[in-house]
Amino acid sequence: MAESLPCTAAGADQLPGEVKRLLGQGLPNGASAEYDHGILAGLQFALRLLEAAPLTPEQARTALAAAAGNKKAQVDARNQAELPEVYARLRAEFTAADLAEYANTDQTGMVPSDQLLAELEAIVARGESGNGAVP
Repeated sequence: MAESLPCTAAGADQLPGEVKRLLGQGLPNGASAEYDHGILAGLQFALRLLEAAPLTPEQARTALAAAAGNKKAQVDARNQAELPEVYARLRAEFTAADLAEYANTDQTGMVPSDQLLAELEAIVARGESGNGAVP
């Protein structure tokens, strides 16, 4: 949970109540300083964008949405470019022990398919549905 901090910017006391409430909730905090620096850089960019020219609220919303969309496209492209490298590294790190952890090779307690099929056919032949409902 983000820590609640008072908004100390000049004119903050003039902001609408809902804006003050959201600011009081604080921004998301990441597990790393890099994440938090990224949030800060994004906010600083948004502030520069809004200060670049007088904008109506709708123009400001459109400008910020465009900036967010552009950044998402950049991040998606970078992630796509890194995928082959990540997959190669993970394949190289995957061991027989990892496979054994996820593959159930112990067949103790398993019913042979012929036996299962015979039991299901017997149930169908008797007209049982298995849940008490009349077929």
